Amino acid sequence: DVFAYRYSNPEDGSDTYIAIHNFSTDVTSFIDWEKDLSTGLGGDAVIYDLVSLSDTSSLLVYAYGASSAPGLTSYKDLYGILIDPDTGSQLGQEVQLTNKIGHEVPKYVLPTDDGGFKILYQAGDMALNENGSYVGRDKSILATYDQNLNLIEENIGDLEITNSQYSEMLSDDVFAYRYSNPEDGSDTYI
Repeated sequence: DVFAYRYSNPEDGSDTYIAIHNFSTDVTSFIDWEKDLSTGLGGDAVIYDLVSLSDTSSLLVYAYGASSAPGLTSYKDLYGILIDPDTGSQLGQEVQLTNKIGHEVPKYVLPTDDGGFKILYQAGDMALNENGSYVGRDKSILATYDQNLNLIEENIGDLEITNSQYSEMLSDDVFAYRYSNPEDGSDTYI
């Protein structure tokens, strides 16, 4: 009976929110966050996943615009919030799951046995170089969080793990993917 969706303000379509609607009670609630549409902060919300962590909590993973640094276009960070799967009530505050300079896009969100979760995501990370311009450091990141949304561990892997259409999860920590030799794209491996 509980669904999450992207809500657009009918008076300003660029002003978006994440809404949670409970059909059995006909109640809609909104997740609030700071917004400054002149810098891109808080705009263009996207829902990525809603994962059951236990009988009493689900994790909603979503993104919205981060404040752009000078010389960069806007980008999104990932956020999470625990939701009561029966009522749609928020079980705490929003937690910022990622904070790289660049887009982060989740590939898998997996519950763990202890009520936490793992998230495998693509990080379009950027770094400021010595001449003042940004260079890409794209990668895949597997992050582990506990049941309170605290980051426990973060491991970095090759971008192709999340970028490839030919990647599969073998277990919570092991992924198979097609690797293409950067010098000869026709030379591929598993």
